Amino acid sequence: MNDPTKSINIINTYINDVKDNTLIFFNEKIINMYYNIGREIYINRIFGNRYISMLSRRLLSNYPGKESFTEGNLYRMKTFFEEYKDYKGLPKIIKKIPWTHNNILIEYVRDKRKRIWYAQELYKQGWTIDELINHIEDEYYEKSLLYDKTKDYIINNNITNEIINDKYTFDINKKNSLDKEVQEVIIN
Repeated sequence: MNDPTKSINIINTYINDVKDNTLIFFNEKIINMYYNIGREIYINRIFGNRYISMLSRRLLSNYPGKESFTEGNLYRMKTFFEEYKDYKGLPKIIKKIPWTHNNILIEYVRDKRKRIWYAQELYKQGWTIDELINHIEDEYYEKSLLYDKTKDYIINNNITNEIINDKYTFDINKKNSLDKEVQEVIIN
């Protein structure tokens, strides 16, 4: 005999899985775009700060109201590229975490191996920005080396909440009301 409550729970699981995977996919595309923009800025660094100022004005003109394309964020994109340009492609875990979290990792954690570790932990545990900063300042990485590593971690879907709450995630997609409707469907 079929149980309607069980069926509803299964359907809700399907919907939530698609929602979470869609957000992560969308975030990966945004992070890749920022990496590629950073590469272009890096390639054109011979033109100095004038290039970034001009690029910012041009992009803000083409995409009004987008914080993603301020001079400050364009500098962060260049730094982001510089930090990962020696890898064979952008590390997968870096693509899965929100832009603001990536910038905090670059600012606070110089050691790239340690930075990747923090990225993996924040993805698994769904740390907020404040939690990430606290863990870095409390030397969570160093302390974890002292403890037993037999504990299994359960992937925490709070990372999708962090993707949603990152002001840069949907910034480039605020073009019209249809886009807002799509965002509402993805979020809800």
